[in-house]
Amino acid sequence: MKLAFFPLFHPSSFDGKGFQGTGIDFMSAYYLTGLLPFLEKHFPDLQTCVEITLPRILLQRPDLVVIWSSTPSFEQVETVAEVIKQNLEIPILLAGPHISHLPTALPAHVDIGILGEPEIPLHQLLGIFSKDLQAGPMKYGKVPGLIYQSRGRIYSGSPAKSIQQIDQLPMPRHSLLHSLPGRSIPLVSVSRGPHSLMGLLTQPPSGRVRFFSPERTVAEIAQIAADYRQLYSKWPVPAEMLAYIFPVYIADELFLAQPERFQAICEGILAQNLHKSVFFMVNAYPSQLNPETCRWLQLINTRKIILTFPSFSTREAPWMPACSAELLTRTLDVCEQYRLGVIGNFLLNPLAETTRREMAHTYWTLWENRRRFDKLKAFYLPPMPGTPLWEQYQQQYKLKAEDLERLPWQQFDPERFTPTVPLVNRTVDAESFASIMKGFQVLAADDGGVPDQEKAPMKQDQAYQMQLQSAKALQKKYLHPGMDVLEVILDESFSLKPYLASDFCDLQQLKVEGGQLKGPAPRPVDLIILRGSLAGLREPQAALVSLSQSLKPDGQMLISLLNAQNIAFILSALNWSLERSSYPYKLLRYYSENTARELIQSAGLKILDLEYTIMNNIQGFRDSVEGLLKRFETFWPLAVSEERLYIMEISMLVKKNRK
Repeated sequence: MKLAFFPLFHPSSFDGKGFQGTGIDFMSAYYLTGLLPFLEKHFPDLQTCVEITLPRILLQRPDLVVIWSSTPSFEQVETVAEVIKQNLEIPILLAGPHISHLPTALPAHVDIGILGEPEIPLHQLLGIFSKDLQAGPMKYGKVPGLIYQSRGRIYSGSPAKSIQQIDQLPMPRHSLLHSLPGRSIPLVSVSRGPHSLMGLLTQPPSGRVRFFSPERTVAEIAQIAADYRQLYSKWPVPAEMLAYIFPVYIADELFLAQPERFQAICEGILAQNLHKSVFFMVNAYPSQLNPETCRWLQLINTRKIILTFPSFSTREAPWMPACSAELLTRTLDVCEQYRLGVIGNFLLNPLAETTRREMAHTYWTLWENRRRFDKLKAFYLPPMPGTPLWEQYQQQYKLKAEDLERLPWQQFDPERFTPTVPLVNRTVDAESFASIMKGFQVLAADDGGVPDQEKAPMKQDQAYQMQLQSAKALQKKYLHPGMDVLEVILDESFSLKPYLASDFCDLQQLKVEGGQLKGPAPRPVDLIILRGSLAGLREPQAALVSLSQSLKPDGQMLISLLNAQNIAFILSALNWSLERSSYPYKLLRYYSENTARELIQSAGLKILDLEYTIMNNIQGFRDSVEGLLKRFETFWPLAVSEERLYIMEISMLVKKNRK
């Protein structure tokens, strides 16, 4: 028997030239990475596939299809189910958080809805359908956790059962969704069950929280590290840099909830040296972060904290601890102390009672602390089924069963705010809320739906501060007053000139245009700086030879090579010879250390010093990074999320090799 899984994604995920999986839909579909190994373990002869488009589902010609849907993608279920029925005439099952929270919304062309965690009900259903693909309600009607169609009516059975000893579940197959270019970071959960707002929106509901053992969690991380090493074994990256490049996302706030369990996991990671193979991004609430917790996070090589918090209030929001300005400030202090980058995810309306004053207090606190975040992102909470706001929304609009078919479910999406989205708030009207939300989006500077000219001041301010710090660091290490310096400029955003005092040294510039140096150096200099410029030269060896003639007898060159380390980018690039690229675009050539050494030596130069740096906070280099992303479109036509675009910088100090 062949079983196809069809996770649905918001239509905007397919805008442009390819698929870009993001947000709630992807987080929800990631459940399949654990579900498929479970089913294959119990049904060794079962053929499975996962497809994200309707034509691919039809091409696979499965015997059974399971549609997986969260709330924002639910509007598509009836349409795709009807097409599948017309073309394949096979049983159609529906699973995921939306149908579990709202079983009466079962579409007409779907035969069976699975309510709650699907492992046990689906195991029983496959046992029935493997014997009889034409089985009807008489055979599967007694399976717990189902809602199904029969003779024009909808019937539901007894409540679903959940797996209690979750350590018995097979390891997730993280590679299952690795080929989806929008999201390539493996997600790790330490628990199952209702405990957070994100879990409520993305996972099927279950009765109680259950934890994976620390040993099981460490084993899963070890498997991810091994998968990374195998997948990128041919990539020219030194072993000591792996811990800066390969991410693991702990997308579960309960990771930090129990100190003893958390410490046991950290000790297991350190014992197996996993912190030398991957780095971690960890979901957390401000109340969970203290010096001891952050010390352990630093030890296991955590580079980003995804800090989730609501608008400031003394009222506890369901599924999310309350936050205050004082608590947020203390949290940022301790993260800075332990050098943990912070991405702030703030929820504007956690309650129907959230006031304008509370939102304003949050706004000004974030404004004062804006430079302390690597990134900010604003979310709003729609009245999605399963949340407390849903009941209030139903009462407010007096919704009946027949109304559910006409609701614009695509608008029930925290990450895609528009002025027309459904809203439940007792103190702020929809028009005022839209204006407030827009202000938060401008503050975040990178949220969609805001014109570029409104984002620009914030982005420029962030860029200036970070580039100033970078320039000062380079000045302190390599420059001294009165030096004759030549900058070879490929991209103005990497220039030192705007950040140095005009009388500190004599700084000249030479631009790279059309893959060539635009003229000779004006006069002999003490230092030539090529920051990222070498990758834009068509004939880098000839250019280095030419530039070396402009050095004073004891002159030196500082050559900085910038290599993109985004996992999705690397995956596509493995099949393409970047180092020999003939494309005339900037920053497309990838230099490994060996290639760089060969180039330097062939130009009659010798290396005095070499070091690696990970530019993991790219906010200050956003203009350059965004330009880099656009140039990726030559061979990788999909957007790449900036949180996972890292640039590995190889810096070499060289001089003429005098024999």
